[in-house]
Amino acid sequence: MPPVLCFKIELFDWAGDFMERPKRVPKALNVKDCTDPMTFPFFDMIPTYEVFAIITFKGSKVSNARYAAVVKKGKNWIQFDFNKTSIVNLDDVLRLQLPHMVFYKQTEVRVA
Repeated sequence: MPPVLCFKIELFDWAGDFMERPKRVPKALNVKDCTDPMTFPFFDMIPTYEVFAIITFKGSKVSNARYAAVVKKGKNWIQFDFNKTSIVNLDDVLRLQLPHMVFYKQTEVRVA
């Protein structure tokens, strides 16, 4: 499995209208929970991933949108929003902002 996973979340339909808000963006992923054992029976190592960066969408529609980046630095989460940088809480970001891209890094590999 790759050391980094990136997921893009579609926020708009082809006409530029908001689609349904994502229900939940997990802070950690266990690949075993995301794969069919019959499809990948050769997995003898089970990687775990944790989120380390998020690109969020800010705005009410495509035409007046902007994006911000939230990145983990040590124990802090830092939000880069144009010329403003601030320390934020990851739970608040996931609850209050629209995640557009989520980046996970491999943190652990266990033998199955």
